[in-house]
Amino acid sequence: MLALYLASLALGASAADAPTVDDRPAVVDDRPAVVDTAAAGAAAAVDAPAHVQPGARATTTRDPRGVAVVGAVPVVDPRVPGAHVDAVAVALVDPTPAYVVTEAPVAAPAAPAAPAAPAVAAPAAPAGLSFSGIPALNYIADNGLGLGLIAAAYHGDGLTLPYRTAVTLQLFATTKLVQDSHVTLDALRVFDLPLRIGARAGFLTSLTQNYCGEGGDVTCDEAAAATAATAAGLVDDDDDDDDAWDRFVRRYYQRRFMNPYAFVNARYAVLERGVGQPLRVEFTAGYRASYFVPGSVFIDEDGDGEPDLQPWPGSLYARAHPDGEPGLSSLVSLGVMFDSRDQEPSPTSGWWTEASVRATTPGLSSWSYAGFHATVRGFTPLSLPGVSDRDHRLVLAHRLLFDGIVGDAPVQDLARIGGSQDTYAFGGVDLGRGIRVQRFLGALKVLDQAELRWRFAEVEALGQALAFTAVGFVDSGLVADRVLQPQHVGVAAGGGGALRVAWNENFIVRCDVAVSPVEQWALQTYITIGQPF
Repeated sequence: MLALYLASLALGASAADAPTVDDRPAVVDDRPAVVDTAAAGAAAAVDAPAHVQPGARATTTRDPRGVAVVGAVPVVDPRVPGAHVDAVAVALVDPTPAYVVTEAPVAAPAAPAAPAAPAVAAPAAPAGLSFSGIPALNYIADNGLGLGLIAAAYHGDGLTLPYRTAVTLQLFATTKLVQDSHVTLDALRVFDLPLRIGARAGFLTSLTQNYCGEGGDVTCDEAAAATAATAAGLVDDDDDDDDAWDRFVRRYYQRRFMNPYAFVNARYAVLERGVGQPLRVEFTAGYRASYFVPGSVFIDEDGDGEPDLQPWPGSLYARAHPDGEPGLSSLVSLGVMFDSRDQEPSPTSGWWTEASVRATTPGLSSWSYAGFHATVRGFTPLSLPGVSDRDHRLVLAHRLLFDGIVGDAPVQDLARIGGSQDTYAFGGVDLGRGIRVQRFLGALKVLDQAELRWRFAEVEALGQALAFTAVGFVDSGLVADRVLQPQHVGVAAGGGGALRVAWNENFIVRCDVAVSPVEQWALQTYITIGQPF
C-alpha cells in the first residue's frame, strides 16, 4: 500500500519540485520523493523538530528556500482511507514548511507529545535617557515638616538591565533644621567589565535625632526626663509650653550633630547566568568615610557668639558621651554576594544573599572596631487557589539579617548596618517601621521583615507606565548592646500597610504607614523612593 501511494504521488510531481537530502534528490524505492502539500496540512502545527517515532528514519533535507531541520512525526493522509505516511520532515527556515516522505517501518501511532513549555523571553533593556522626579514631603513630630526634591536620571544602552547608569539627587530639609541631601551614582558594566560601582556623597545634620540609650531594652520614658529636669534645677511653668523645663524634657532623648560623608562600593561578577534562571555571584569591596561633628553651626543658645558644637546640655547622650564623639570613621569592607532575582527595582522571584566583614582603617579612623554582616532576601510568587498568576502579581518578600560589631564604635555607626545597603536600624523608614528612628541601638542586631506585595493595577498615561502595588508588612528585631555577653537585650516589632507606585519600572515611590506597641500605637508615615529591600 505504501509503495502504491508513493507511486501515485510521483506521477503528479515534476523533478524540479523534489527536495534534496544532503544535496541529492530524496528517493524512496528508487523514485524521487515529492513535497506532499496535502500531508503538510496535517502537520502544520509542528514548529520544532519532533521526536522520532520508533523505527522511523530522520534525514536532513534542503529545498530551494534554505536548509530544513528534519524531525519525524506520523501524519495521516486524508485522501487515502487507512493509509499513512510514517515520517515527515519539518523545515524551520520558511513560514511554509517543506515535508519529505521517507521510508520507514510502519509503527503504531505515537501518543501526542506534551506541549513544550513556553520560552522565557528576556525583558527589554531600556535605551537612551529617561528622567523621573517627585517633590519630597513628609511630617515627623521630632523633625517637623519636611520639604525637598528627589530626582533621578537613567541611561540605558539597550543591553543592560535595569539600566547602564543611574544618578539620583535628593535635596531635603525640615522646619526644625534637619537636612539630608545627597547625590548617588550606580554604574553597571564599568569599562565593559562585569563591574558595578555605586557611590554616594552627602550631608546629614539633625537637631532632633533620637537617642534613648544603647541596647534593646531602652524605654524613652518621659518620667525619667522630667526627673532629670528637676535634678537640673528647672521648674515647669504650666503657662509656658516652651520654657526651659519643656525644652530640657523634649531634648533629653535627642542629640544634635553634623555628618558629611561619602562611600563607594564595587561589585565584580565572577559568574553571570542569563535570563530564565538568572544567577550572579559577585565579590564586593567598599570604603566609607564619615566625619562626625557634635552640635550645630546654626545654634548659639549660650550667646557667646560661637556655634554650639556640643550635645544638648543635660541630655542622655551628653551624659553617655560628654564630648559628642567628634572624629572620622574610616571603614573598609569585603564580601560576597549571590543574586538570582528576576529584576532589581521590584523583584518578584529569586534570592539575594550577601555576607561581608568590615573594619576601621588603622591610622585614619578615630575609633577601632570590626563588624560582620549577613542578609538573606527571598521573593516568592504566590497564587490564589484556582487563579493563575503567571506575571507574579502577588509576591511574598522576606529579609532576614544578622549584623554585629566588636570593639569601640561611635553611636552613629551603632545605628547602621553593614552590607551593600547603608541603612539605619532599628527603627525608621527602612528597618523598624512604626518605631521612631534609631530608637534601638546596639552592637548586635537580628532583624526580620516580611511583606506581602500585590500589584493590582497598571496604567499608561502620556507615554509613562505606572504600576500600583498594595503592601502589608511586619518588621521585627532583636537588639543587644554587645555581641558577646550582652546585658541589655530586647525585642520589638511594628507593622502596617503601604502603597507603592512604580514609574517606568525603575523609579518607585512608596508611602508606608505603620504602628508599634513600643510607641503606644502612634501612627508613623514614611514617603520615600525605592523598595525597602
